[in-house]
Amino acid sequence: MVGLIVGLVGHRIPGAGRVIAAAERYPRIHAVAATFRSGLGVAGRARTLLPAVLLTILAWTCSVVTFAAGAQAVGIELTWSEAALLAAGVNLVTAIPAGPGYVGTWELAAVRILATFGVAGDTAFAFALLVHVSTLAATTIAGAASFLRIGWLPSVKGHPVAEAPEPRAGDAPPDGASPDGPS
Repeated sequence: MVGLIVGLVGHRIPGAGRVIAAAERYPRIHAVAATFRSGLGVAGRARTLLPAVLLTILAWTCSVVTFAAGAQAVGIELTWSEAALLAAGVNLVTAIPAGPGYVGTWELAAVRILATFGVAGDTAFAFALLVHVSTLAATTIAGAASFLRIGWLPSVKGHPVAEAPEPRAGDAPPDGASPDGPS
């Protein structure tokens, strides 16, 4: 949100003129900045910005409620502000490069943040595992349902996945295969 505000009013910041003049000496940087600024034009329209802000508030509210409910499920009593801090902190950690699904990184962040609230490590890990698996499952199921609803099917190199056709007489064998069959 701060980046959006700076982008919209950045030209009014003291010294912005010098930065703009320096950027104009480098055409590639100037082109990227111009593209970025034209993209921010969408944010200046209330018809676009209002729904985006409302959906963001809804998403963060759902996230905080999920964290509070998960904590309650394992016997941790969190205030709403603690649940919000926990949700924000754990989600911030996802900016760190990690393995698929942020497995391990996500749980470590949750355990460390809950430790600052005085929650024991095993209880904190139970919470982390419960909420992480729940959110991964919910988003995976919702994503798969959405893909199916819009008719998306997996593809390989832009071509739909299909059964391999039966080889015809005279066809060359696949790379690395013997013309006489498997050895």
